[in-house]
Amino acid sequence: MKHAPAPAQESDPLAQLKAWVGFGMAEAANVEAANGRTVDAMGIMERCEARDAAAVRKVARRKILGLF
Repeated sequence: MKHAPAPAQESDPLAQLKAWVGFGMAEAANVEAANGRTVDAMGIMERCEARDAAAVRKVARRKILGLF
């Protein structure tokens, strides 16, 4: 994800402050989007681990030649 562009240098201090506030808000939105992808990735990993654990349990229950 691309970073927000740095604010341009302003001669008016209030305009400079507004530019930096806008920059901070844009960067915060990027962090929220990145955190959303992290939550998605963790959900995928949890589902994969559950699927793998179920497969291991299924294989562990098989009997060898029907005797054990």
